[in-house]
Amino acid sequence: TRDIFVVASEWDIQIGKQLRQLHSGQAWEIKSSVFTTFVGMRPAEPCTVSVVATHALLTEILIYLMQKVQIKGLEEVSGGSYLPDDIHQLEHLAKSNVHAMEDITGYSRDGTKMPTDMEKTLREKGDHWGQHVLEGAVSWILVFIYILVTVISGYPLCFGIAKTAGLFPVTAELTLATHLILMVDGFIYVFSPQWCCLLLRLVQGRPLLHRMTGRALVIGDIPWVAQSLEAYVSKLFACAYSAASISVWSANPGDHLVHRMTHRVVRGGLVACGRPDGRLMALTSAENSVCLSVNQASSIMSINQTCETMTIGHNP
Repeated sequence: TRDIFVVASEWDIQIGKQLRQLHSGQAWEIKSSVFTTFVGMRPAEPCTVSVVATHALLTEILIYLMQKVQIKGLEEVSGGSYLPDDIHQLEHLAKSNVHAMEDITGYSRDGTKMPTDMEKTLREKGDHWGQHVLEGAVSWILVFIYILVTVISGYPLCFGIAKTAGLFPVTAELTLATHLILMVDGFIYVFSPQWCCLLLRLVQGRPLLHRMTGRALVIGDIPWVAQSLEAYVSKLFACAYSAASISVWSANPGDHLVHRMTHRVVRGGLVACGRPDGRLMALTSAENSVCLSVNQASSIMSINQTCETMTIGHNP
């Protein structure tokens, strides 16, 4: 078939050469089946910038085709009909997407730093979730320091306090009171990861009743966004130490998030969902579906605790 098109990061690629030979016309004819994102060679895995660029390019192509169908009256030939309002909403969404990204990242489209309230809020939430993720590693360090200090000094916590307070005489023989105090110190050693974790949460002002285990992150959005983010976040934590890593899943809150993920909700689980802009008529029902799914997941309680949920959207 001659109806083959390719989307690539550069115009001069091998498959592009083959397609240009296939579609070669007269000298005055311009026929090209290669669409370029102009992001250049990006060997990083998983994809990041190239995904965003491809989305922007395909959006522009879709807007053009919708306008073509509307202007030329090709509804019957194309198998679809578009109202002028549909085209206007998609154009508005594509343009507002740039402003939304500036608001989220705190940088303008030309790379100038411009701090925003949205960026500040997201970074604060990221720091908070980062404390959740690093909880195990920090607790391990605290336990290591405690054991090292008490064993080298010969003064476990309760034994050292009792001896300093003079609650029992210093003799060569260990009395019953000494054994009881050392037994308490033994329990402190056994459960030191737990009390270090609780102490860390208390100091940082985080919920005390979250599960003391590895965290799990569920990314909720439309399939291509959720799956791209799942691949990206998974790769980041694949490069991290095992004590500072998380499990990452993805789901579509407008479809199967409730059926696939709500039975996995535990205290301290992390849920991040993208929320469509419900101010656009075409996305109102999608936003309602996302909010309903998130509320249903957050309503699952255990010891008066549930997962921590964050939605990102621009509809106030």
